[in-house]
Amino acid sequence: MALRPYQRALIGLAAAAGYTPTPQAWRDQMLKINGEFRRSAPDLGFRVALEIMLLAVGTFGAVVNLRNYTPGDGNSLYAGGMCIAIVAIGLALVSRNKIWYRFADGTLSALKGKSKVLWQEDFAGLESVVYTYGWLNSFIKLLWPHRKRRIELYSSLRRELSRSATRRTSNS
Repeated sequence: MALRPYQRALIGLAAAAGYTPTPQAWRDQMLKINGEFRRSAPDLGFRVALEIMLLAVGTFGAVVNLRNYTPGDGNSLYAGGMCIAIVAIGLALVSRNKIWYRFADGTLSALKGKSKVLWQEDFAGLESVVYTYGWLNSFIKLLWPHRKRRIELYSSLRRELSRSATRRTSNS
């Protein structure tokens, strides 16, 4: 069946935004994966360096702008508020550093730190997997009929999914 013009336009817009269709093998392999997947040391180091930079620049800018504030000067107050927003973004990124994923017996668990479970999902009924790439992070969105979860695609998980997709293709 041929795609309609509006479907082609939507696919083009989605691709421009970073959404790419994943091989069906990824969905199938997610049902079979067993193991733990964490952020690699180089990825974590790069992320921490970026967060430190954001926090330092934001804190410095907030202190300088709010310290130089005089009543009636909206620019300093606005700039100080923007710098506080930069600090908030940096803190939000820091809070996600220790998240890792465990695949076991058809379930996916998101954990933080040593073993605090943030959420757990059963793969039963998983309909599709959507891959979104970005400059800093890549994500996989897992779609069930009535819910969805988004997980970061760590390099170890990407290798496992790619390896399984290549094995599957070569065995066909």
